[in-house]
Amino acid sequence: MSPCPVTGKMTGTAHYDPSIGASATTRLNRKDFGIAWSRLMEGGGVVVADEVDIILDVELVKKQPPKQTSSLQ
Repeated sequence: MSPCPVTGKMTGTAHYDPSIGASATTRLNRKDFGIAWSRLMEGGGVVVADEVDIILDVELVKKQPPKQTSSLQ
C-alpha cells in the first residue's frame, strides 16, 4: 500500500478554550484496497466510482480545568 498524500491548512481559532482547526482532503482508489465491487446503473455509469474523495474538517479544543474556589470555614 502506498502513502496517501493529504493536503490541508491549519487555522487557529480564538474560542473560550484554546483550540485549533484543520481541514484536509485526499483521494483514494478503492481498488488499491482490494474493493472491486461495482454495478452498472440502468441509465449507464457505475454505482461506485473507483476514486473516492475523503474530506476532513476537525476542531480540537483543549478543555481548561475547572477553576478552584476557595472556601473559608
